[in-house]
Amino acid sequence: MPELGLEIVIKARDEASKVFSSVGRAATSLRDRIGRLGTMAQVAGGMIVADLASKAASAVVDFTRAAVDGFSSLEHKISEVVAATGMVGEEAASFSSKVKEVALSLSSEFGVSATNVVEALEALVKAGLSGGEAMEALRSSLMLSKVEGISASESANLLVSTLSQFGLSARQASLAVDALTNASKLGIGTASEYAGGLSYVGSIAHTLGLSLQETLSALVLVDNTQKDAVKSGRYLNAMLSDLINHSDKLGFSLYDSSGKMLSLSAIISKLKARLSALATQEERNNYLQRVFGEQGLRAAVALLNQADSLKGLEEEMGKAGTTMEMFGTVMDTFQGRQERVRAEWERFQIEVGEALIPALEKLFSVFEAKLLPVLESEIIPIVKGPLSDALVYLVDPVLVGLIDVLGELKVQFVAFVKGWELLGSGFVSGLGMIESTFSSVMGGIELGLELVSSSLERLYSAWVRVWTGIAVALKGVYERTIAPIMEGLRLMLEGLKVVPALGAPRPAPPLGVKRYGKGGLVTEPTLALVGESGPELILPLNSPSGRLVVDVYVHDDRIEFSKSIRRLV
Repeated sequence: MPELGLEIVIKARDEASKVFSSVGRAATSLRDRIGRLGTMAQVAGGMIVADLASKAASAVVDFTRAAVDGFSSLEHKISEVVAATGMVGEEAASFSSKVKEVALSLSSEFGVSATNVVEALEALVKAGLSGGEAMEALRSSLMLSKVEGISASESANLLVSTLSQFGLSARQASLAVDALTNASKLGIGTASEYAGGLSYVGSIAHTLGLSLQETLSALVLVDNTQKDAVKSGRYLNAMLSDLINHSDKLGFSLYDSSGKMLSLSAIISKLKARLSALATQEERNNYLQRVFGEQGLRAAVALLNQADSLKGLEEEMGKAGTTMEMFGTVMDTFQGRQERVRAEWERFQIEVGEALIPALEKLFSVFEAKLLPVLESEIIPIVKGPLSDALVYLVDPVLVGLIDVLGELKVQFVAFVKGWELLGSGFVSGLGMIESTFSSVMGGIELGLELVSSSLERLYSAWVRVWTGIAVALKGVYERTIAPIMEGLRLMLEGLKVVPALGAPRPAPPLGVKRYGKGGLVTEPTLALVGESGPELILPLNSPSGRLVVDVYVHDDRIEFSKSIRRLV
């Protein structure tokens, strides 16, 4: 019995030992897997970081390019404006600096690019305003642009046209813009359309002493019936001309006791009273036809029918601040805020570009002074000489072969076409004699099919030879030209890595790092510098089996290591 118990205990211990060994192996396997997962995570993390770094570098390059381009474009446009003003010297430099400052400031306020601001200023200058006058009218022009949804240059042209027609100065630009905005608010047309109508009637209205507000009021009333601001401007121009030319037929004077022309509302009131004095409609019609022509009559009738509204409309037309109010409404929208943010970002880019310009100019000067002579004296002769000759030598056979194969392709294609012709002719002729010559029909068809099949096979074979020849030629170009160049560059780079070390002292190890050039014993994980004084042999003192065997053979005065040690070394 005791022996049986001892046997059971021994077996139990063996089984337990197996279980613990299995658990140990499983733990070791799990540890290795976790280690591999950690390595994979490190690799994945490294790839993600590298990708992010690449994208960040690309974004920096794109931003820098946009910044420099933005500043360069703005600077060039400012120089065009300065040239248009005719300024030179210190005056031009001072004006240029002021334009840049104003352009950057207004771009953020109005949500447009600084270049667009300068373009609006240029339009004002080219329309006849001086540099100073253009600066005074610029804000009003940009405000009209935003309210109307038109380009800055278009609004500048409309504003200058309105100012010039009524003899207004640049300081009265806000008055003119408010009048146009009020007209679009009170009438059925836009400010741009009413500015177009004024281009027909503005000059004569101003000559007769009518104000911008009076003229716009009449234009709006005529447009209410004609539904076209430009046509209404022409009709109103004809009416005013008719009043002057046929004043002797009116039956009343157009001027007051001081010789000044009456206001338009007063003239329309007198005209309406004169018509009321006539007994019949026929007399009224004859009276109007004597005074006005066809176009002038249309405007006169429109104003007579709305005479009670004319005076009040003139007062509404003169209200100030309308454009500013509408501008605030437009810019308070999501789109308006978005445009301001975009303009602010562009302004930041331009300022960064301006800061980078000195460094770039210095880089260009270095390139021009040092690198350009090397390119002209060393690199360009090589490109024009040996390299060009080599490329011609390599590419010329490819072109010759390609031409030959293309010629063969042409021949096979012609045969292919002839095969189809024979097939068709055989089929057609065979149909005509189908009762007596059915066999000849089949023969013609078979001959045509054989020719078509043969031609297709040759065509395909020639096509394969073309691309095979091109591939072989390109491979030859790479092996004979590009590969040696790349190998030379690689050797050059390897040489450059070695050059700094020649004749230079070996670098000192960081603090806390031990040298083992004279040997030593390591019994635990240690950060060390090895190989600093020449080749060193590092051998583990513990092998997987728990020991290290080194066989050394002594022959006379020579020591010979075993093959395993040489393989280890």
